Amino acid sequence: MRTYWSFRKNSMERNHSFQYHPKAFHVFGPRHISSPGWRELISSSWLVSVYHFMSSFSFQFLVLLIMLYRMCRKNESYKRVVMACFVQSAYLLELDRQENRYGLETALAAQWWTPFKYKLVEPLVDERDGSIFAAVLEWDQAAALADFIPIRPTGAPKVVLAIRGTLLKNPTIRRDIEDDLRYLAWESLKGSFRFERLLSALKSIIFNQQGSKNVSITGHSLGAGFALEVYKALAAEGTYVEAHLFNPPSVSLAMSYRILSGKAGFVWKRFKSMLPSNSRVSKQEHRGGCS
Repeated sequence: MRTYWSFRKNSMERNHSFQYHPKAFHVFGPRHISSPGWRELISSSWLVSVYHFMSSFSFQFLVLLIMLYRMCRKNESYKRVVMACFVQSAYLLELDRQENRYGLETALAAQWWTPFKYKLVEPLVDERDGSIFAAVLEWDQAAALADFIPIRPTGAPKVVLAIRGTLLKNPTIRRDIEDDLRYLAWESLKGSFRFERLLSALKSIIFNQQGSKNVSITGHSLGAGFALEVYKALAAEGTYVEAHLFNPPSVSLAMSYRILSGKAGFVWKRFKSMLPSNSRVSKQEHRGGCS
């Protein structure tokens, strides 16, 4: 029977791992990003200084790389940082699902939209494998008012559709690589289940918002490819939305081959690690021969 103290100990351990998780916003996210102040609200724009952060090589650090080269007080730079944070939240929604992180104590994704006064409206799920590949985020007026922000600054979209890229994890790798290969073969993602789902979701958002003026779409890598395809499909119908694309798939065959070679190498190593080692096989054969 679990005692109160054992329950408390487990709770403290969960909180400690949550606070120091490498992808937690306060550990891994951009530093010194403030909410819009009164000066910004009076001028009604996203005009916030962004500075002091870390850097690395994967997308999770792309947010920080953007700030490294864009340390200025231009609202477009701030907007790109926020959009990159939203894409990071789309990645973490799926990773939270895979690693069974739920609720305020352990889930990480909400940390990447809450500081900017947005909320999750709907995660987009691939029904074939149950994975989350995108998120619909909306300006949270209640949270903004609680922080004494009476109005949404001009330039801040009311709704954002954020799309993650490839995740080389067992639950998602098959469908993600399938779409990567689709783009390599046809330089298009039309015909993909996710493309149709994203296009339908964005059309519904635009209809509910009575126009596309306050709607943005953003994505990274494969997600940027989907965002571009959806943007072009809407533009062909005379509807335009704001798009922020981070490292979209290259139409260059050489670059695409290099990227897919890296992913294929990762898949092969994972598959190889699942096979019995040569030493184990030889020992089993030796035992079989001696019997």
